[in-house]
Amino acid sequence: MPVQIQAPNGEIVEFPDGTADDVIVRAMQATYGQDDLSTASADTKALASEFSAALQNPSKAIDDQRVADAKANRDDFYSRGIYAGKYNPLGPIAKVIDAGASAAQRAPLLGWDDEITAGWRSLIGDTDYATAQAQEDAKKTAMRQQNPVASVAGDIGGGLVMARGLPNVLAGRNLPIIGRTGAAAIEAGGYGAVTGAGEAKPGDRLVGAATGGMLGAGFGATLSKVGDVLASRAARKAAGAAAPTADELKVASKSLYDQAYQSGVAIAPQAADNIVNNMTVAAGRINETLRPKTAGILADVQALRGKPMDLQTFHELRQEIDLAIRGAEPGDERMLLRMRDILNSFADNAQQGHLTGPASGLKTFREADDLWAKRSKAQLLEDLFDLADVKSGRYSQSGMENALRDKASQLYTQIVKGKVKGFTAEEIGVIRQLAKAETSGAVAKWVAKFAPRGVVSAGAGSALGASIGSLFGPAGTAIGFATPGAIGHVAARSVDNAALRGIQAVRNAAASGTAPVLNAISNRALPLIGPGAAAVSSQVQRRR
Repeated sequence: MPVQIQAPNGEIVEFPDGTADDVIVRAMQATYGQDDLSTASADTKALASEFSAALQNPSKAIDDQRVADAKANRDDFYSRGIYAGKYNPLGPIAKVIDAGASAAQRAPLLGWDDEITAGWRSLIGDTDYATAQAQEDAKKTAMRQQNPVASVAGDIGGGLVMARGLPNVLAGRNLPIIGRTGAAAIEAGGYGAVTGAGEAKPGDRLVGAATGGMLGAGFGATLSKVGDVLASRAARKAAGAAAPTADELKVASKSLYDQAYQSGVAIAPQAADNIVNNMTVAAGRINETLRPKTAGILADVQALRGKPMDLQTFHELRQEIDLAIRGAEPGDERMLLRMRDILNSFADNAQQGHLTGPASGLKTFREADDLWAKRSKAQLLEDLFDLADVKSGRYSQSGMENALRDKASQLYTQIVKGKVKGFTAEEIGVIRQLAKAETSGAVAKWVAKFAPRGVVSAGAGSALGASIGSLFGPAGTAIGFATPGAIGHVAARSVDNAALRGIQAVRNAAASGTAPVLNAISNRALPLIGPGAAAVSSQVQRRR
């Protein structure tokens, strides 16, 4: 039983059982200023110092004593039975394993393990909740202090296991305004707040939640952004490596066309007549004044009636129509597009009965068509980028992003009107994003307005920064003068690069026949956001 002494102020002071009377007297006198300790023993001075600290912060002293008791109990347990013996390694090894395993089991509970255990103990009548919670917290602290490395390793291991079982709620989603980074910050902030509250003392739950939430949000946002950048870079690199240039596709398709021509395959006379008849209907009434190009193409088509049509003639007729469409008046353009669709439909759906010669020739011809279609799209996008690059010099303020938006808007209009075909839904989606300038967030584009690309932006940004900086003196004015322009420049580069990545993604997709790779295919860091935020919050809270 501890020794209880009533202090002059009426408080009851406890001393460990067995403490000598003279030590108690000396400690009491030293604490309440009634004696000089200059001649006291070292033990008495130490005890007096500890006793004085305990009176100044009794709750901390009680917690420290509980932790000391927990350590003593662990030491006692792992020094008896099979662990007994001064040189027996089993005790220290078992303590390390116990600390690591216990930490791994606690990790999924987000810092509320001592509260859960205390609640169970209070239900079965073991002790009251407050005492049980304090005891369980002391046991956890004792393990962490005695075996810090094993405890941290257990926390990490438990977090990794949790990461495999918990789905991401917001992380990975592209939310309005805040984007993917903001979504990850919200989810990680939630984990951090819950863990911070659980690790904090009962009276500090709100402070712990706020601190953990901020730490978790910062961790989650950073990890998400880094993971997105790395995954996107790897995905774009792979897509770019697999995407040939328009010139390479042109060479490859020409080689296949030549093979198809040499195969001896031709369109049978009856099938050729059907093509001629359908194209004649599509051309409508001949009017050389209103639709001169249509009239010229139709004259060439009529010359093919009643005889076989070889694949080379068929393909050259399509190319002739493509050339005629360029710069055609609306009336001509509408008829020519119909005529071209008839040829493309036959190429896609022709059966062996429509042809003479081996079936392999038609297969080769279709492979050549596929490469030619990819080449046409890739060339169109490469030309679009080149024109935007030239035009971007005219936009002193908005730069490349605005130039690409104008060109993408023109292309999207042509696609919607049916003048340009062959793009997939995914490719059209990215082109639409470029046309609407949606490849970057609203916040990034707003900050980019401060980039010193023109007199107005440079002056406005510098004036605003200098005004705010002047509140902190001359140095603040100088820093404020330069800061908006520097931040705006970084944001503007980011906006331009996002637009460039968009057009490059469509070009690579068009050339390779794959889906556009604009953002990360798979950010492998996402599952770690929640557990990682909880671990960071836990580590910081236990050191407060």
